[in-house]
Amino acid sequence: MIGSMKTRKTRWVTAVAATTIAVATSLADVARAESWLAAPQVAGGLQQREMNIARIMVQGRVSTVSSNDAVYAPPSPPREFREHLDVIALEVEAERWEKALAAIDAAKRTDHVGLIAADDGLYQPLDQYISQLLRSLPPEGQRAFRMFNDKAAASMLVDADALRGEAQIEAYRQVANDFTLTPSGTKANDLLGDALFESGRFSEAVDAWRNILASIDHDAADVKQLRIKRAIAFAEAGDASSLRREVAVIRRQFANEQVAVAGEAKSVNALLDDLLVDQATDDTADPDRPREIERPSLQLPDPLAQSWRLQLFSDAARQTMVQPLTRYGRTTPPPPLAVADDHRVYVNHLGAVMAIDLSTGKPAWQSGDFEGSARRIADMIRYGHYPINDIQLDSTLEGGAVLVTSGNPFNQRQPHLRRLNTDNGQTLWDTSQNGNAVDGVALSSQDVLSSPTRFGDDLLIITRTQGQSPMSLFAISHATGEPAWRIPIGEAGSQVTGHGQRIPPIPAELTLIGHTAYVLTNMGGLIAVDLDRRELLWARAWSTSIAWSVTNYGSMTRAGKATRGALHPHAGRLMVKEAGDDILRWIDPASGRLLARLPFDRSATPIAFAGNQMILQNDAITSVNIDTFEPRWRTAHTMLGASNGGESDRTPVSFHGPDLFQLTSAGLFQISRTTGKLIAWIEDDPIMPDAGVATVVIGDNHLIAATAWSVYAMPLNPPTEPDVSSTP
Repeated sequence: MIGSMKTRKTRWVTAVAATTIAVATSLADVARAESWLAAPQVAGGLQQREMNIARIMVQGRVSTVSSNDAVYAPPSPPREFREHLDVIALEVEAERWEKALAAIDAAKRTDHVGLIAADDGLYQPLDQYISQLLRSLPPEGQRAFRMFNDKAAASMLVDADALRGEAQIEAYRQVANDFTLTPSGTKANDLLGDALFESGRFSEAVDAWRNILASIDHDAADVKQLRIKRAIAFAEAGDASSLRREVAVIRRQFANEQVAVAGEAKSVNALLDDLLVDQATDDTADPDRPREIERPSLQLPDPLAQSWRLQLFSDAARQTMVQPLTRYGRTTPPPPLAVADDHRVYVNHLGAVMAIDLSTGKPAWQSGDFEGSARRIADMIRYGHYPINDIQLDSTLEGGAVLVTSGNPFNQRQPHLRRLNTDNGQTLWDTSQNGNAVDGVALSSQDVLSSPTRFGDDLLIITRTQGQSPMSLFAISHATGEPAWRIPIGEAGSQVTGHGQRIPPIPAELTLIGHTAYVLTNMGGLIAVDLDRRELLWARAWSTSIAWSVTNYGSMTRAGKATRGALHPHAGRLMVKEAGDDILRWIDPASGRLLARLPFDRSATPIAFAGNQMILQNDAITSVNIDTFEPRWRTAHTMLGASNGGESDRTPVSFHGPDLFQLTSAGLFQISRTTGKLIAWIEDDPIMPDAGVATVVIGDNHLIAATAWSVYAMPLNPPTEPDVSSTP
C-alpha cells in the first residue's frame, strides 16, 4: 500500500501498531469556517437575506447529548445482557478477575441483538461494547484475561489466516473483538485493517487500526507504521481534511525519520508530500483560477411559446384549495412532482398520478383521484403537515415503470409505495396491498417513510408500523414488490401536541455507501446497517430541534421551514443535516463517531452535491465549498422570499446538465450551478398566467412546468455553439 497507493498493494513493514485518531484541539486543524457576508444588492433592487454559518466545533468541545431527549431510540439489548453487565461491574470492583471474566464470557454468549449506549449519543453492537469494556479493565484484569485466552486467540488467528475474502475479514473481526487484549487480538485488528483496505473499505480500515490503541503499549516504530497506514487510507478515501490532520501529527513525531517503502528506505516527509499532492483541491474550489467557457445545457427561447397546457383540476376543486390559501395568507400550494422520459411527463400530485403525452399534451392515463388530491392539498395548507411524496422513473429491460411514494398518516392516508406501468398506468404492485410478512410483520401494516433505493434485485425502504413507533429497513423485490427481508432499526416515538394532535412522521433519508445503508430518521437518529450481514453497525441519537406549535385556528406548524434532511457521503465522512435542525454533523461512517459539527441555518436545505460543492436552498440558492464552508456563489434572482408566501424552501429546483432551473412568480430562471451566473431570466409571462411556483423538467426538447393547477410545455431552442474565436 505504501509502495503503490494507486494499485492498493499492501507493502508495508510487518509490524503490530497502535494509535488513536488525532482529534484536533484548535479550530484551524479542522477547517476554515468563515462567517458569510451579508448579501449584496442584485439587479432590480432585490436584496438577499444574510445567512451566517458559525465556526466548526470539534469533538471534545461538543456537549454530551442525552438520548432521553431524542425522539429516536435504537433497539435495546436483551435483559440478560444487562444483567451480565451488572455482575461484571460487581466482580471488577471486588477484583475477582476469574468471576469477572466468566461473566464477560456469559455476556458474549447472549443473543447479540440491539445496541447499547456508549457515549455522546453513540450506540454500539454488543460485541464492540464488550471489547471496549475489556480494554477499560485495570492492569491486573487485563493480565488475567491474557493468561486465560492467549492460546485460544492464537489458534483462532491461525484459522483466520487460512481463509479468504469476506470470510477472512469476518474471522479477523471476531478474533479482534473477542480477544482484544491479547497479542493475537491486536494482530487480528491490524490484519483486519489491511484486508478492509484492500477491499476498498478505507474508513473501516482506519477504524480497525484505531481499535488497537488501548490494548497494549506500543513503541514509537509501531506508532509510526500505523499512522502512515492511516494517512494512506485517508488519501485513498479522498478525505483531505482527515489526511491533513494525520500528516500534521506524523510530522510532529517522525518528520526526520525514514520508512520502508517496497523494501527501500524513504523519507517520511517525502512520502507525506506525495500524499498531499494527490489530494490537491480541484479548480472549482479556487475562485481565482480561470475556467473554461461553459456551454449551457440548453437555450431558453424568449419569449416562451406554449406548446400545450393541461389543467389538472376542475374549477370546484381549485376553489377547495384557494379557500385555505386565502385564510392563511399564502399565494399558492406546493407544486406536484414530475419526471419525464422521451415520450411522456409523469406528474405525482400527492398520490394522484397522470401520464401526459409530450407532443400533444393529452393525458395518456391517470391513477388516482385528482379531486381527492385537491382536498388533501387543502388539508396540508390548513394543518401544516408534510406528506411523503416522490416519483422516480424505473425503466428496465422488461419495460418502463414509475415508482410512486405517497400518503400522509395525518389524514389517515397510509404512506405507501407503488410501481406503475408507464404504458397504461396499471399498478404492478403496492406495498399497502401486500399482506405477506417478514418476522411476523406484514408489509401492508407499514407506513413507507422514504423514497426507494435500489440494492441488487431489491428496493430498500424505511418503514414505521402504522400508528406505532417501531421502524424497519425493508427489502422488497423490485419485480414483484414481495418483502424479502426486514431489519428492525429502532423506534421513532409519536409526538403529540398539547391539543392532542398526533405529529405525523417526517420523511426519512436513506443512502448507501457500498453495502452499508445509512438511515437518517429526521426524528433525532442516524443508523448504519450492514446489508450483507443484515445487522446494525451503530446508531446515533441526539436531541431533536424539530418543534411544533398549534396556531389559534388549531392548525399545526413546524418550527423552521426546511422539510427535508440531507445525508451525503463526502471524502470518507458522512454529512448529516436533519430536517429543520440547526446543526450540521460530520460522522465517521465506519464507527459512528462524531467528528465535528457546526451551527447551521435551520431553514437551509442541501439540495445537490457535486465534488466539493454543496448547493443550499432557503430564500436564496447558495453554493459553498463543503470542506471549508466558504461561499462560492449565491443568488436571489428568483425572489423566493417575496414570491412564495414564506414557503420558499418548497419551491423546487431542477437540475439539467451544468444548469439549474427554477420557476417562481418572478419568472423562469436558468442559472449555472458552477458559477451561479444567471444564464437566462424570462419574466412572468401571460403564457403561464397561474404558474406561481412549479416543478421544471426537461423532456423531448420541451421544458415542462408542473404547477399546482396546470402542466405547461414549451419548446426549447437547441444550444448555441460557443464562439471559439473569443475563447481565452
